[in-house]
Amino acid sequence: MPAQQKALIVRYKQGPFVIRAVDIPTPGFGELLVKVESSALNPVDWKMQTRGIFITEYPAVLGLDAAGIVVGFGRRVSGFAIGDRVFTEGAFDNAHATFQQYILADADITAKVCTQHAMCPCLPLR
Repeated sequence: MPAQQKALIVRYKQGPFVIRAVDIPTPGFGELLVKVESSALNPVDWKMQTRGIFITEYPAVLGLDAAGIVVGFGRRVSGFAIGDRVFTEGAFDNAHATFQQYILADADITAKVCTQHAMCPCLPLR
């Protein structure tokens, strides 16, 4: 696995999206490392970018919903294996935000999905 990945970031408040190389995060306690295959555009995502809400630090990776494949996991993770297809809800921090190639996912809010998951990133939308 490479040490870095491509991410869609916002460098400053209300700035445009740009693609940059960022480090791939390491999963910690209760976390999965997921290779993102698809990410939904949640209404909150574009509001965060255009209005600068919920972002406390820049540069920021955005994205709150994704589907992908488990490629690693931290301690105290059960019920998941490498290669499982999953969908998850991201968070307002760079490691868990979904507009990047690899994300950390909280195992408690991640679920397995079938092999045809083009619509799965939309499931966590509320």
